[in-house]
Amino acid sequence: ETPLLEKNLVILSTVASIATMVGLLGTTVGMIRAFRALAESGTVSATQLSIGISEALYNTAGGLIAAVLAIVSYNFFTTKVDSFVYMIDEAILNVTSIFTVRSKK
Repeated sequence: ETPLLEKNLVILSTVASIATMVGLLGTTVGMIRAFRALAESGTVSATQLSIGISEALYNTAGGLIAAVLAIVSYNFFTTKVDSFVYMIDEAILNVTSIFTVRSKK
């Protein structure tokens, strides 16, 4: 039963790993746009810089939020699976001991 219970946990783990990287990629793209706007205008344009920087920060925040949610979900479901597997093991042990006692009689 354990492989069936853990089947989709890989997806959560992958999302947690990749979400941070996607956020950092968005941060990099936003900063590139900000500096490109600075290079094209030749002067410091607060509007153009703030657009690029805000894009970078939104991407960072989105990636971190997605990663945190995926990690929390992964840990929650992993704990649920572990508890269920432990419960199954205990039930098997109890049934085995019952049959052992009855077979000795």
